[in-house]
Amino acid sequence: PGLSAEEMRIDAANSDVEAARKAFWPSLSVEGAATSTNSDPVTFRVEQPLWTGGEISQQIGAAEAAVEVQQARVSEASLALAQDVTAAYFEVLRLREKIQVARGNESDHERYLEVISRRVEAQITPQSDLVQVKTRYRQAVREVMANEQQLESKLAELEQLVRRSVVDLAKAERITFA
Repeated sequence: PGLSAEEMRIDAANSDVEAARKAFWPSLSVEGAATSTNSDPVTFRVEQPLWTGGEISQQIGAAEAAVEVQQARVSEASLALAQDVTAAYFEVLRLREKIQVARGNESDHERYLEVISRRVEAQITPQSDLVQVKTRYRQAVREVMANEQQLESKLAELEQLVRRSVVDLAKAERITFA
């Protein structure tokens, strides 16, 4: 939305340039008044500036400068949008990787919980170890859920920025600097 608004402001500034340039052209005006007699006086007037002391040229210059300012604002808004999209994109990729790691962690804790549960049943390991392992397992499950919620939120932000559905994102290729 910000980029579209800035582009519309360029169009408005270009219109101001055209209006300023038209000040060099002659202007035509018509005046008339109704009277009780049959003759209606009508006055036609044509005006052409002969010398304005550079005022018209200054107005044109100011209008052209305003166009350049608006073009710079569009470039700035475009760059800000690109930065926001890039940041959101890499955050989505980072969160996907984080979720994979968290799921692996959850799976490891689940297996460990099964082992400790069997050891507690066999009375090899104290009950306190089982409580601790269950707590860590639940923490791993919550971590996966929290990361998935963050991913959904970041995907929604990315879709809002690019104004289209983001279903499958390609992984960024590794960039090397020489």
